[in-house]
Amino acid sequence: MWPASMWRWQSFLPAPAEGAVSLGEGNTPLLPAPALGLGDVWIKDESRNPTWSFKDRLASSALTMARKFGAKVIASSSSGNAGAAAAAYAAKAGLPCVVFTFLGASPALVAQMRAYGAMVVAVEDKADRWRLQSAGVRQLGWYPTSPFFGPVVGSNPYGMEGYKTIAFEVAEAFDWQPPDWCVLPVCYGDALFGMWKGFEELKALGWIERTPRLVAAEVSGSIAAAMASGEPMPP
Repeated sequence: MWPASMWRWQSFLPAPAEGAVSLGEGNTPLLPAPALGLGDVWIKDESRNPTWSFKDRLASSALTMARKFGAKVIASSSSGNAGAAAAAYAAKAGLPCVVFTFLGASPALVAQMRAYGAMVVAVEDKADRWRLQSAGVRQLGWYPTSPFFGPVVGSNPYGMEGYKTIAFEVAEAFDWQPPDWCVLPVCYGDALFGMWKGFEELKALGWIERTPRLVAAEVSGSIAAAMASGEPMPP
């Protein structure tokens, strides 16, 4: 199982590969994109992961630790990819999963979560997702794979370790001469942090000489607007 997944990097992950909750995530292709006309640009195609996003790396690491800790129920607040990944890996681990989302979430992604067996709870106010998940975590002992209180930053700390493997695969693909820049889509910044941590660990070991500049790319919205206004804004 693990040689074909991100668990080949088990020495850098929170648990050994043996017993990992894995669906074969990782080892996604790095593809040249000359048609963009932007120079030497490559795309890391994370849609090749089992549930079609990089969130599978977080879910695999987080669910591996959930099972290690004896978790009984998995909980996630998500409008899409993170919830789908949590549902799929919870099913792989044999654990029930509750995903809190909002009424405007993509019907296709909600259907994907339910197809993996998750109970999906849709609420009108996005902030209610975190209130409900927080109650499940604090009062019922559910295991969270996503944030459940504000300000909403980061994610499950064990899960974020899984994102380091993106950095490892990129560095390896370029013969340990990492690119100048890496651009990542962000919401809570968890994958950006994980990738940065991965490059930093490689540099500390002497495997690479420098860490690429990282760029956080988001849909025009709360983070950029909050920074411009200097005021807190709801996500």
